[in-house]
Amino acid sequence: MAINPESTHSSYKEINLSKHFRVEYGSIHKYNPLSVVLLYKGWSTIRLDARDENYDKAANKLNKNIRKVVYNVVDDSIFDKNRTIVMFEFPTKVMQPYKHTYVTIEISLYQRGLLQLDDKDLKRNIIDITQSLETLYQNDDIYKFKKNK
Repeated sequence: MAINPESTHSSYKEINLSKHFRVEYGSIHKYNPLSVVLLYKGWSTIRLDARDENYDKAANKLNKNIRKVVYNVVDDSIFDKNRTIVMFEFPTKVMQPYKHTYVTIEISLYQRGLLQLDDKDLKRNIIDITQSLETLYQNDDIYKFKKNK
C-alpha cells in the first residue's frame, strides 16, 4: 500500500489504490482515533450510451450499492457496522453529458477497540473496502468515474 505522508489533512493519509478516486483515510483524533474516515474524491461524467437514463434513479441505485458493499466488507471485529455512516455527495441535478461533476464519498467507521491508524488489520480492512468499491465503480452502467477532470 502506497501512502503519501503529505496529504490534504494533517491526520489523513492518501492511499494510491483507486483508478477512479483520490482516496484518503484518517481521523479527527490522530492519537486517539475512535472513528476512522475514508474520503473518496473524484469526477464523474455520464457514459455516452446512457444519455436518456433517469440520473437520479441511477445515482440512488449506486448509493445503495455503495452502502451494501461497505456494510458487507467492513470487518465487524474492528469496526461497529451498526454505527457506520456512508455519505454520498453526487449532484445529479447539474449533470450533463460531456460535463464533469465533482463527487465525494465519505465513510465514517467507528472502532470497537482503539487501534492506531497505522495498524495492519485496520489498513487491511480499508484496502478491502477500497478494492471492493473499485469494482463497483468500474461496472457502473450510467456513470464513469475519474480521479481528475
